[in-house]
Amino acid sequence: MPKMLPVVLLFTSLLKAQDGCPKVLLDPYVPPASRKASKRPPTAGKALQAQVEQKLKAAFDAADATGQGSLSLEEARKANLGFVLQHFETMDTRKAGRVTFDDLKCYLRTRGARI
Repeated sequence: MPKMLPVVLLFTSLLKAQDGCPKVLLDPYVPPASRKASKRPPTAGKALQAQVEQKLKAAFDAADATGQGSLSLEEARKANLGFVLQHFETMDTRKAGRVTFDDLKCYLRTRGARI
């Protein structure tokens, strides 16, 4: 066992990146189903924008506990929607204490998002 220590130390020193952080080792095995999926071209353009909007809408709807189609500050807090929490007052242009998904999209567009 003592002879293994230098080998282990050498191996771990090789795993260090230039910044001193350990490199992440990935499992080389890729299941066949994943291999097929990875050959698809990445989503881009309008399809990607639609996908992003759909995921954002799903998170927004999940946070909408009352089902009113809008979020209160407390609902955003409970759902851990940090971005909405940080910019809630700016998004709430009507000063109603609630933010709709359209308010969120409008705010993102003013910041350069293509949603």
